[in-house]
Amino acid sequence: MVDFLMMLSLCICVLSGVTLLIVHIWSKKKQKKEEEEDKTGDTVFHSGTRNTPKPIKERAGILQVLAPDGANTMPVSYMTLDDNGIELYYAGLYIDKLPVEGRFAHSFAGIFNMDFVESTVIIDPLLEESQKKINRRIRSLDMERSGERDRNRLRILDGKIADAERWARQIDSDQSTLLETYFLFLIRAESLKLLTERISEFISRGKGIGFRSCYAMHKEAFLTSLPLNEIFEAKISVGKNLNVSKKPIKGHILSQAYLSLIFNHTTSEYFHEKGCVFGRSIYSGMPVTFDPFDKTHFSYGAVIAGQSGYGKSATVKQLFSRQVDFGVHIANIDYEPLPGDGKRGEYSIVAEAVGGVNYLISNYSDSQLNFFEISDEYEYNRATGEEIPTLYLEEKIVDMTNILMVLATSFTTNGMVGEFEPTEYSRIKSIISKNVRKIYADCGLRDKDAASLYETVPASGGSFGAGRRKKRLPQMHDFYRAILLDARENTDSFKENAFSLLLDIFEDRVREMYYCPHCMKEFTREELSTLKRTERGVHICNNHEEGKIYYLREIHGSQAYLDCQSTLSIDMSLPFHNFDLSQITDETERINMIMVVQSYIEENFIKKNSTNPNKAKKLIVSTDEAHRILKFEGARMFENALYRVARKRHTAPWLILQSVKDFAKYQDTEEILKSTETFMLFRHNYLDGQYIKDTTNLTQSQVDTVLNLGGTSEAKKYGELCLVDIPTKRAVFIQADYLKDSEFDVVETDVEKIAEHARMKQGG
Repeated sequence: MVDFLMMLSLCICVLSGVTLLIVHIWSKKKQKKEEEEDKTGDTVFHSGTRNTPKPIKERAGILQVLAPDGANTMPVSYMTLDDNGIELYYAGLYIDKLPVEGRFAHSFAGIFNMDFVESTVIIDPLLEESQKKINRRIRSLDMERSGERDRNRLRILDGKIADAERWARQIDSDQSTLLETYFLFLIRAESLKLLTERISEFISRGKGIGFRSCYAMHKEAFLTSLPLNEIFEAKISVGKNLNVSKKPIKGHILSQAYLSLIFNHTTSEYFHEKGCVFGRSIYSGMPVTFDPFDKTHFSYGAVIAGQSGYGKSATVKQLFSRQVDFGVHIANIDYEPLPGDGKRGEYSIVAEAVGGVNYLISNYSDSQLNFFEISDEYEYNRATGEEIPTLYLEEKIVDMTNILMVLATSFTTNGMVGEFEPTEYSRIKSIISKNVRKIYADCGLRDKDAASLYETVPASGGSFGAGRRKKRLPQMHDFYRAILLDARENTDSFKENAFSLLLDIFEDRVREMYYCPHCMKEFTREELSTLKRTERGVHICNNHEEGKIYYLREIHGSQAYLDCQSTLSIDMSLPFHNFDLSQITDETERINMIMVVQSYIEENFIKKNSTNPNKAKKLIVSTDEAHRILKFEGARMFENALYRVARKRHTAPWLILQSVKDFAKYQDTEEILKSTETFMLFRHNYLDGQYIKDTTNLTQSQVDTVLNLGGTSEAKKYGELCLVDIPTKRAVFIQADYLKDSEFDVVETDVEKIAEHARMKQGG
């Protein structure tokens, strides 16, 4: 038994040795074969196979380092590459049909500038063949014409012959030549689903261009693309014994003039013909000019966004001061106090420096405005050339409802915005809308009737006849009284809480009111002297039977600067109107006043601009710290309506906020973004990158640059921004700079620099 086991062990050892020898010989042959393949480069493509990647140090040359580990060209609609374990999908498309007419630097820009697309254009000058081809073309047309009897067809042939002869003369005189041109586009994606989406987007960008897939020839298309840029033909078997070569893409015979259409840009710099100098390009140092009303823009809205402390306010002020020199009129809502001088807003100096005016809005200011004010508008009739007055009362009622909803729901509890159930919110809105409509109706105003805004003034003194004047418009006092009367007549128990809330909130906004809660009779201050008073000084209503005593209720609101008729009067000839809210100490109230002032600007600034393009002024309406009001639904609805009015009134609404992503929280800001054609992006937080990319169509590398603008916290570079021009799909990185001698006082917001500048002036 032992001898048998020893014999079996010996056999196993012999067999193992033979196996190891065979494996060793096989591995040596494989290694030799791989070394030979490395030398020839034949392992770049292995159709339908996957290769195991080798360490870079074992590869023979740079071609092997750059080449993928494997390729699968078996699918007929696409191909895949395996590069170090990452699978990429590729599809080749070529142009099958070119547009008959095109625009220089425009027709092909959309497809040449798309991300994840490798564009390849192969141009083969025909030179001597040009004359032969055009001569054959003319002979062919002549032969067709000689046998044609249809007059319409003859006319068409005559035109083609004339075109061909014109090209022949240019070729004969060496003024032009014909070129055979191939257009190939290789689209890349990380998944088949994403590849399909990118192909659809790519095709949609080619307006008037016909595309075809490199069906079953994606390997040849891949090789034809950059960097080889040489057409690789496919060998196709026809029948049993016939093999033919076929190109993966189609060629087009083009003239030099048509080929110029593929030029992808008009200039390497950003330049508006009628724009003011904005700054200089970060990369080239060339000046950049900007005009918000450039003819390439359909609407003029702009969003200026970025973190605080990177020169955003200084850049905007510099831009405003220069836009004024180009005839632009500006109305700005100023939110923050001026650094180093807390008694005025930070835009007040630039407003006064350019010949404008600063309106200080607060409870103790002489500048008062009635946000219930409404103005008539003039609509331009293109057929007759007339401007016809009209009154958009219904739109004003909607705007006022949204503003008053913000005032009614913006109170805070422990720093949090008041929350309302949808049904309660709806009841509050219904009461507000009903009473806004009532107080306008009490004044006799009617929608679309501009005449109802005015009343006749009888002749008096030395006047020659009667005239007309604007009616006294409702104010907060009238609105509060309307709610009082509505609450008194209310029979719906579900609305009692809503009425109670509205009366509590708006009472503090009534400047002065004396009324009897029992009979609702109201008294003036002068009439109080005729009434009896109690020992405590409380007035007694005289509108009741003897023996029945009812005491008057007196209201003196602490936030009553909206309960007035307007003392402001906007002079449209002035270049700059700054509405300064910086002295309103209550933060919530200051936020509310942004919308109130916007409403006033809409009525007295925007709507005063003509819709006649020959008479319209260039207006900019700017709102600082705009992100503070976006959290209110009523504010967002009002902003959307404001943008619609601004667009038809040749007005550029500018919103200044701390991040573009402030819009992402709310779906109803879409109208604002649609009307925004310019983004000025300063440094953003890294978490905002994806939203910036989705909103502005910047490439990932451009977004990364935006996120790193302004240098480091230790060495800041103030005034660096990315100007994104949506209509032309361009982005330029700018260093905004101001003139140190003449613009420092109106632009600079950094307290340390202001103090240093003051010391230098004193020392000088």
